[in-house]
Amino acid sequence: MPAASEPIVVDTGPLLALQACEASHLLVELHATVLVPDIVLSEILRGGEAGGEHGLRASLAGAEIVPLTGPLPPLVAAHLDPGEAAVLGLALERGI
Repeated sequence: MPAASEPIVVDTGPLLALQACEASHLLVELHATVLVPDIVLSEILRGGEAGGEHGLRASLAGAEIVPLTGPLPPLVAAHLDPGEAAVLGLALERGI
């Protein structure tokens, strides 16, 4: 597990699991910087999960929703779903 001072990038599964347990606050309590790719946010909202956009954004208070600044590595994009690929792409962009 990364140290609390290290940033993390979070995917859909952990976000939904923590929200289901009403424990989303743990992300920002345990890590100084929590990054969520905007593609992950869109993926969750498209699925109609997490109590709608308002509920999701409330559970992500303190997290940064960020876009990727460059294209995904082709190997990553070819083998993973868009959310997972965006998490890895953002982590690579930020050196995480």
